[in-house]
Amino acid sequence: MSYLSNPIMPSGAQLQMAQSIIEARQPLGSTINQHFVEWFSGDALDSIWTERGDGGSKGMSDSVNGGYFMTTGTTALNEESIHFNNIRHYSHTGSAFIAVGKISSISQAIIYQGMSGSGDFVLTTDTYHIKGDSAAEPTANRYSMVTNDNAGGQNIVQSTKVYDTNFHIMKGQINSTTARGIMDGVLEAISTSQLPTAKMEPTLQVLTRNTSAKTSNFTYFEAYNT
Repeated sequence: MSYLSNPIMPSGAQLQMAQSIIEARQPLGSTINQHFVEWFSGDALDSIWTERGDGGSKGMSDSVNGGYFMTTGTTALNEESIHFNNIRHYSHTGSAFIAVGKISSISQAIIYQGMSGSGDFVLTTDTYHIKGDSAAEPTANRYSMVTNDNAGGQNIVQSTKVYDTNFHIMKGQINSTTARGIMDGVLEAISTSQLPTAKMEPTLQVLTRNTSAKTSNFTYFEAYNT
């Protein structure tokens, strides 16, 4: 079974049989779930996103396959992020996200990608997300599936996937009992505790733990209810 979203357009024959493009893709009469896709292309970030940060820089990258970049400041714990400004479309009991991103340096740095309840990944907000972290949790330089329950509870399930500076496809899926972290097409981590308790919004973030600026690049983000 494939865990990656790879939509395929219906064939001409399928379209002729169906009454609409929607009917060609899903059963007639079924509810169309919320679905968002961002390619981070062009010369400006779509206005659906809200930018937040600590004095670093961000914008569309003027480079091949650079997508959208965020660079932290040079003060310890500086961070930069984008989110939907508390417009929370996505269910805590049935949704998924897919992110394609990378970070410039893993030393004393964290890259976050997923869903949050407040445009941040602090303990006091609902989240399910995948993060790359240099800290030992318990092993340094690994990717983890993380869930927060909006009451200070957090569960970090570390994978064996090594945190590095390459682009990766990260997918998170959640239902009422389980959050799954699928990394480059492989199920790597599962969280079943401290799950979020309310709807969330897409959120991407980069943080530096020291005085060295860190840059993340994102080329794709998809979110949908299941």
